[in-house]
Amino acid sequence: DIYGRQEKFEQAVKILNKAKRLLPDDILAYAMLTQTYYQMGQSALAVAQLEKIAKLEPYHADNWYRLGLANHEIKDLIQAENAFIYCTSLNPNHKDAWYFLALTYLENDAFQKAIECFQEHDRLSPNDLVTHLNWIICERELQLYSQALEHCDTLATLYPNEAEIQIEKAIVLQCMERYNDAYN
Repeated sequence: DIYGRQEKFEQAVKILNKAKRLLPDDILAYAMLTQTYYQMGQSALAVAQLEKIAKLEPYHADNWYRLGLANHEIKDLIQAENAFIYCTSLNPNHKDAWYFLALTYLENDAFQKAIECFQEHDRLSPNDLVTHLNWIICERELQLYSQALEHCDTLATLYPNEAEIQIEKAIVLQCMERYNDAYN
């Protein structure tokens, strides 16, 4: 019963907004309202609540991480980048923030910055396959073909049965115009 659920969400929003007016510094009310907006499919309104949480607790890295994720989800990549950068300045060991900052740079075609962030993520979470595949894509986009090829070979030793690595290697070889090698 979608209408009934929607009505309950709207009631929850009213109650939580009243709680915010009575207790304007209560993080829990903002967090619950954020979750309610997400459940309603209102990502932009959820982002607004996350911005308020980040202002109330500006030195809590996870608040900035969640704000970055929310902005990334609604494709506000500039705000996502800013939130992830601030998160990593507060907590340089926040591996997920490094990863999503790298993805944000990748989506903005800032490939060298993406590589630097993938390297930070790799320092904190070594040999993650998806991180390295994205890293190889950046090397390829920067036309660092020899590096990308070497990266593929190194990754293949860690993950010998992973088809994605062979696909990336074939693409790199094609970029290098080594077509015979790409198809072998």
